[in-house]
Parts: sequence; C-alpha cells; structure tokens
Amino acid sequence: MAADSSVIHTLPLGLFPSPPQPAATRQFLGKCQFCFTKGHSLTSCYAFKNKYPHVTLPSLTRNSHNHSHPHAHVMSTMNPNPKWLFDSGASHHITNDLNALSLHSPYDGTDELVIGDGSSLTITHVGSLVIKFFNTSFILNNVLCVPSISKNIISISRLCIDNNILIEFFSFNFIIKDFQTKQILLRGTTSRGIYELRSTSQPFAFHMQSNKSTSWHHRLGHPHFQVLQHLASIIPTITSSKSNCNSCCINKSHKLPFHGSSLSSNSPLQLIFSDVWSSPITSFDGFKYYIIFVDHFTKYTWLYPLKHKSDSLTTFIRFQHLVENYFQTKIKQLFSDNGGEYIKLASHLTSCGISHITSPPHTPEHNGYAERRHRHIVETGLSLLSHANMPLKFWPFAVTTATYLINRLPTTTLQNDSPYLQLFHKLPNYNKLRSFGCLAYPWLRPYSNHKLQPRSKPCIFVGYSSSQTPPLPSTLNIPTNSPFSSSSLPSPNSPNSPNISSSNHTQIHHPPSSPPHTRRLRKPNPKYHNNDFVLYQSIIQPFPEPQTITQALKQPQWRKAMQEEYDALLRNQTWSLVPPESVPNLVGSKWVFRTKFKPNGTIDRLKARLVAKGFHQRPGLDYIETFSPVVKPATLRLVLSLASSQNWPLRQLDINNAFLQGTLTESVYMSQPPGFVDPSFSHHVCKLNKAIYGLRQASRAWYNELKSFLISAHFKPTISDPSLFVRHSNTSPIYILVYVDDIIITGPNSSLVSSFITSLAH
Repeated sequence: MAADSSVIHTLPLGLFPSPPQPAATRQFLGKCQFCFTKGHSLTSCYAFKNKYPHVTLPSLTRNSHNHSHPHAHVMSTMNPNPKWLFDSGASHHITNDLNALSLHSPYDGTDELVIGDGSSLTITHVGSLVIKFFNTSFILNNVLCVPSISKNIISISRLCIDNNILIEFFSFNFIIKDFQTKQILLRGTTSRGIYELRSTSQPFAFHMQSNKSTSWHHRLGHPHFQVLQHLASIIPTITSSKSNCNSCCINKSHKLPFHGSSLSSNSPLQLIFSDVWSSPITSFDGFKYYIIFVDHFTKYTWLYPLKHKSDSLTTFIRFQHLVENYFQTKIKQLFSDNGGEYIKLASHLTSCGISHITSPPHTPEHNGYAERRHRHIVETGLSLLSHANMPLKFWPFAVTTATYLINRLPTTTLQNDSPYLQLFHKLPNYNKLRSFGCLAYPWLRPYSNHKLQPRSKPCIFVGYSSSQTPPLPSTLNIPTNSPFSSSSLPSPNSPNSPNISSSNHTQIHHPPSSPPHTRRLRKPNPKYHNNDFVLYQSIIQPFPEPQTITQALKQPQWRKAMQEEYDALLRNQTWSLVPPESVPNLVGSKWVFRTKFKPNGTIDRLKARLVAKGFHQRPGLDYIETFSPVVKPATLRLVLSLASSQNWPLRQLDINNAFLQGTLTESVYMSQPPGFVDPSFSHHVCKLNKAIYGLRQASRAWYNELKSFLISAHFKPTISDPSLFVRHSNTSPIYILVYVDDIIITGPNSSLVSSFITSLAH
C-alpha cells in the first residue's frame, strides 16, 4: 500500500456509534455536533467549514450491506512528525486532527474544553491512537478531538496510567522509564521551555496491528517474548517484537533479581546487620527465637536465644554495651527489616546516635547478610543435631555452637581468613574443639557433698562457654583435660548413654559467643580457669519427677515426700471429713511433684504438694472474690532505695505453706487425696477449713490472714499500696512489703526487725 493512499479499517457494529449515512441515501435526523441544528451532520455543516476552513473531515462511505455488517472509516494519512506537548494539568489527551484518531466516534457529551482565558472550545470526537518513537510506542486512550485548538496536548497522568510508565523531568530534558523495570524507554528535550514529544512517524490505528506481534501475543495466550520469537523463526506469518503487555505486567508480576548491595564499611561496628529467626519448635527451656548481629566488615556473628520477640530491645542494649566497651568504638549503623521488635529500638538508637536503616517490606534480599547467615547457622545446627542423635528441642545449643564454629572457619569473602581473625587479629584456638554431642566424663569432685560420691558421670557435650561468663548455678564448667569420647556419640539404643530425649534434665542457659569483657573479674582457682572450660549438660537424675500418682507410689523417696506433706496437712487441720450427701459442688485434688536444687546444682529435697483442681469451682457457690493485692514495683523500688541510702538491714522471708495458713469463709468440698484415702471413711469428702494450693481464693485468704496478724501487731497498710505495711513506734519504724508469700522487712533498728521476725514465726 502506498504511503499516501487511504487506510481502511473495519470495526464491529455497536462497538462505537454508527456514523451518519450520506444525505443522498438517507436524511440525517440528528443534531449537528457543531451548531446543534437538526437535519445535518458535522460533515455538511457550513458554519463549521466557514470557521475552520483548514480542517478536512474524513469522508464517509455507506456499506453496501445492511447495518448488521461492519462499517468502515476512511482516513487520510497525516503529516509526519507531529508535535505533542506535555501538560500536567490536563485531564485528557487533546488533538486538533481527526485523522490522527483511530477507533473514533462522535462526541455526544455536553462537556466543553475550557482553556486558560476562560473560553470554551467544542469537542467533536473521541478516540484512541498509538504514537511511535524509534523503538518504542505509547498508547493514547480517550483522546479528545478539538478542531479549534492549535497544539496537540498529552495528559501526563493519563499517559503514565495507560502505559505503566513514569516520567522524570529535568531542567532541559525529560526521561520516560518503564515503571516495573525502570528501563529508559525515551529521552526528550525542551523547546523554548516547553516539554514536547515529536513522533518519528504517523500514529498507527489499532487494527493495523491485527497481524503484528501484539495480536499474536494475545492469540497465543500471552506467552513470553522468547517463545513468540522462536515461533516467528519457524512460522513466517507470525511476527515478534518486544513490547509491554499491560495484562502480563499486572498478572505475571514478580520480583526482579537483586543486584549487589551498595553498603560498605571499613572498620568493625561501622555497620551491623540484624534479624530475628523464629523456630517452629520451642526448646526445652522455653526459647522460641534467636537474634543475630552480623558485623559487615569482619563478618563476625553474635547470636542470642530469645523467649519472646519483645526481648530484642534489652538484648541489643546488652550486645551494644559488650562490643562498644571491648572495642572502644561505637556502633554507627544498624540494618534490619521493619519488624515490630526493631520499631521499638527507634528511640534508643536515636538517643545513642545510631543510624537505623530498614529494608522495604517483603524484600528479605535487602537484608541479605543476615538472611544468608540464618541459612548457614540453621543448616549447620541441624547437621550437628542429626549427627549427635539429639532431638530438635535442643536447637539453641546447636545454633549457638554453629555460630561459634562459623566465626572460626575461613571464608572466601575474607580472602580465606576467619571472622575471628579479622575481629581479634589472632588465630582461633582449634585444640579445644570437640565433636558436638559426644560423650564426656567430667571431674565432679569440686561439686561433691562427701568423699564417697562418684568422681564423674556421663554427660553430653553441647557447646562452648564464653570466657567472660562466670559459672552459672545450672551449668557445669569442666576442664578440657576431662576424658572425652569424641568418636563415640550417644545412641538411642546404647545402654550406657544418657537418655537425651527424656524431659528429666538439668536446664542450662547457653551464653552466646561474644568477645570477653575488659572488666576485671575475680580470678578463680587457676586449676579451673574459665578459658579452659567447656559447657556440659548433666542429663542423669537419680530421682526423676513422676508424672502420675502410680509412678510416685512405686518410688520410696517420693512416697516419703507425699507422706510428709499429708501429715503436715493433718496437723494443720486443713480439712474435716464429711458425708457427700449435702455437698453442692465437689472439687478434685491431685499431687504435684518437684525436685528442689541447691545453688550448686545438687538435689536439695524432693517436694510433693497436694493441690486442689480449682477449675472445678463455681463462682458464687464455693468462691466469690479472688483478687489479692501484691506490692507495686514503684513501692518496691522506693523502699529498697530508702533502705540502701540509709544503710538499713534488709530481711527477706519465704513463708512455707503460706496458703495453708489462710482461713476459708466459703464452704469448699474436695475429694480425698489420691493414695491417702481414709479406709474408715472411704466415701467421705474433705470440707476445707484452710485454703489449699490450687483454690481460686487461696492467695486472697492468705493475704487476709497476714493482714489481720499485722494489724494486730500495730501495722497499718498504706493507702497508696495495700501491700506496704508500716509500724511507727517511739524508737524507729518498720516497713513490710508483701508479694504473695514473699515478704521483705526493713527498718533502721535491726533488733526490732529481728524481734518481729521471731514473733511472725510463732
């Protein structure tokens, strides 16, 4: 087809209003769109031709078939290189050339175009077109044809929405970019201070593209460009060209690959990456999360197990004080995600002058250092647990040990140096490393009560102690010269190995790997110096806690503890046996067993306690009020500060079986203790005279009993805090703080305090 020939494109009937037919065939019955006179159309309007003689309207031909067949618009080509001016205040695209529009129809609305001087211009048609610029093109929808306007105008907002693009304007030029990929599509310049587009060819009608790549893209179900390109190479009728499809952009959206981070550092603590990891399994000692801090410069990692995400603030403050004091430098920047645990850090970071950088939502790639370290730590920890045949509930030991080892292993990112070497400028000591989960027999003579106790017992190695941490009551710090069996790992079927899956174990808090304090510590015996110690977990208990009454009665030690508790209840006249006929509600009872330990980890005593099943109680029937006041934190701080500043003595008391001292005002009936049913009255029930553990009102009954005694001893509860009792005498006052069954007593006269404690015991 020649370049100056007419272009004919077909449209389905009904897609747009049908064009008026020539008057020779049919009289026009509508109104003119220009002069609003009935009986003629715009093409035969003399008023329009007189006012706009330079405008040539498209000729109209009538289809030789009936109106149900497609009709045709015949358009002449327009002059090349039309100018389009950008207008940020325009709501629609505007053109003065009807020939530029495709899919156009007469504008039947009542709106007019209002220009800057307040005058109105008539809109004759509305349509769409595509303008092409070298290797890209843009769609203009809802273009208004206003013949009397002198310039073609592009609405910036409409252009960006219809083509999924963004435009950046500068002093002397502008850039059009793809909104998703940020790829530059077109560069333009200004002309006399006006941003303008000059297309390289005439606008294209949509239906001229029916056999082009866009249509094939739609026909083939929106395939990838490379698929369409391959088909075009083997099927000549299919053409391919790379173009943006709005439907594909919306429904096939995905995250683009992330490039390397531009963040950099040149010294330790200049940039710290942090993230919180959540475990699907709660550890045996209640840990659910861990938080890591990764130094960007040295790649050294600190790991802290957490029971709650809210502990992140206090953990970061502890980490901050540790590293800043040791390295004598400040943390400059902290990089994390937008998690709620880090939002709470904002005020603290601001007060410390630490810049907080956060990653966008749902983009963990931005925090890649921490995310990759999570993967390395967890995978290494799982390997340690699997090799040691240990259950997953010991994951805090595994990940902490994994972090300890990763910090001491060479990495290619540091030219095969280890993070430990980069941070401390010395090689790590590999001689004290042992296989995780191996058997060991530590020397326990310092922890023995007498000379006939065994010198050792089998333990499981679960990690390394921090050299700055003193021995904890629940840990055993054992010299590395203790016998190890590194090649022997515990097996579930081994008769000599500890049962690590049992719930009866000594709980250990494993300290995170971190550099030592510079603070002077009390030097222990050199024979057991902390630097040579490793951490073990003792998992053998001579008297495991029974879970049922049947298990307890089979063990003499636990049966003895139950008998002692039962005898104490009888001496205290806790209940009276009554027939069950008149009992409105019966509360069950059960035994609870606990092993009490001394501060050094050895067993103190076996405790059996009878408790009531308070969930059987009914409100208004066997209990009314349950609230019992406890001392407020502000009151506690005030009294302790006063005692410290005045050098007063402080005495802390723990009342044994405190709840059994409280007298009940309600009638409560409980079943006889399991295993201790009176054979003479086996069908009777216990009518409780005293409060017993487990009752809903037990703490309230104890508080009322203690309050009555203190008032009789001339103490008065304060108005601001009913758990603070004060007695003023001629000599000196005495202050008592009550927190359930824990009592703190202080005052300036130590003899008066001791005298009152004696009377309280009686």
